Amino acid sequence: SEVTPAEALHSVSAAVAERPAGEERPAGVTSLSGGFNASFIWMRCTAPGCSPQRLGGDGDTGLCVGAEDRAEMAKQERSVCVLLPDKERLDISVGVKATGQEVFSRVCELLKIREPHFFGLSVVKDNEHIFMDLEQKLTKYFPKEWKKDASRGSARPGPPLVACLRVQYYVENGRLISDQKARWLYYCDLRQRVRGSRCRHREEAYFLLAAYALQADLGDHSDREHKGQYFQPQDYFPPWIIAKRGCGYILQHAPAMHREQRGRPAREALLLFIREACRLEDVPVHFYRLHKVRRTPRPHDTRDAIIAHFHQACVCVFWYL
Repeated sequence: SEVTPAEALHSVSAAVAERPAGEERPAGVTSLSGGFNASFIWMRCTAPGCSPQRLGGDGDTGLCVGAEDRAEMAKQERSVCVLLPDKERLDISVGVKATGQEVFSRVCELLKIREPHFFGLSVVKDNEHIFMDLEQKLTKYFPKEWKKDASRGSARPGPPLVACLRVQYYVENGRLISDQKARWLYYCDLRQRVRGSRCRHREEAYFLLAAYALQADLGDHSDREHKGQYFQPQDYFPPWIIAKRGCGYILQHAPAMHREQRGRPAREALLLFIREACRLEDVPVHFYRLHKVRRTPRPHDTRDAIIAHFHQACVCVFWYL
């Protein structure tokens, strides 16, 4: 017959109490802290449906967290959907009072990113990406209903908070990013930036970048495997180049440049892509719109001028509507 979580925890606690000193921990206990003579012991039972629960002393039964308790805990959690530069996504559950740093740390932990200082979390507001202040609570960047649902104990889950893991600080030398996972996500982020770039006087640079990206993604060009349309032009070129030259032109000339990269390791091609992409004027920058606010004019007011703000390796360019 199926053993209930309460029965499983009771049997494990009995085994712990009876085991001789130095004997191995009984099956089913994955963590244990405190002493046998302390006022309580924390245990984790691996039986299905169990959650961490304190075993009290002085006759406390020490039962596992039941379905009602788990449901109550779930009411205080909300889902955060994190979109990654490589088009993947992570769904993370956090408390309604969580900060951006908690989400960011959890993302880095799941992705095994050892060098997170190049990245940040952004949210889309008024059709533009705004980087979160990771020390602030998530409620600052999400509608008030997100917190209200939790405070009222609504059984219906609120909408997920959609955040994006993006590069916040740029470096031209990809070798400064030693972590392989971080470097790959950095490269994927630059790929997106290049597709949105509009340096029309540097058209040849986009074909070279496409050749580096194809070499990094697919390796050496093979006449047997890479026939016809073996890549989608919109994945490697900005829309304005596709509109100007056409897919036929791109599919005719890009494979030849890919073929010229034969013998170049994928790692080197990726580093070359990072270097050349960061040399495009509108790639290693963040653009924001400034909105005019009514206020008393001041002498030498330069609100209508373009403001360039340099912050470490990141350049933020602002312009007025």
